[in-house]
Amino acid sequence: MLKEQLLNDLKDAMKEKNDIKKNTVQMVRAAILQVEKDKAIELDDNQIIDIIAKESKKRKDAAIVIPMFTLLKTRNAESREYV
Repeated sequence: MLKEQLLNDLKDAMKEKNDIKKNTVQMVRAAILQVEKDKAIELDDNQIIDIIAKESKKRKDAAIVIPMFTLLKTRNAESREYV
């Protein structure tokens, strides 16, 4: 089952002191637990794969949007300096 694999991956990441892997697995596990609590069900592997895909998309979108927002914020602050 994928939840067991994620738990093992989390343990491995902690042993390896791999913070990126650990944080990623924790994020996925938290999303899974949140859905399970909200819907009061236990998810199967296919539903877990869907959650992983959604979380991955969120992170990819954020990786694009956040630098753009930061750039706009910086440019806005610079333009106010000249006024």
